Formats: sequence, C-alpha cells, structure tokens
Amino acid sequence: MRGGGSILARLLADRRGSTAVEYALLGSLVAVGCIAAILAFASSRDGLWTRVATDIVGAMGGP
Repeated sequence: MRGGGSILARLLADRRGSTAVEYALLGSLVAVGCIAAILAFASSRDGLWTRVATDIVGAMGGP
C-alpha cells in the first residue's frame, strides 16, 4: 500500500467530501423553502379568487 496510511485514516482526514455534503444540505434547505413559499402563495391565491367571485356575484345582484 502506497502512502503509508490506512484508507480509513485518509478518508477521515480528507475534508473535501464534507463541503459537498454541506452544499447538498444547503440546496435541500433552499428547495424546501421554495416549496413552502409556493404552497403559501397557492393557498392565498385560492382565497383571492373566491373573494373576487363572491364580490362579482354580489355586484351583479346574484344570490
């Protein structure tokens, strides 16, 4: 074996993989935040159209 150390010791000393994991966690956090924002917007949008429909029916003299 070249390099003089065990594979496990070299993997534990290598910090390049931890950066990739940190970026993956950050990316997943951003994705979850985007999904939550889109769902909140969709919920408020549905309420908006319901309110608009009610106002239009009332303005036209409907039930």
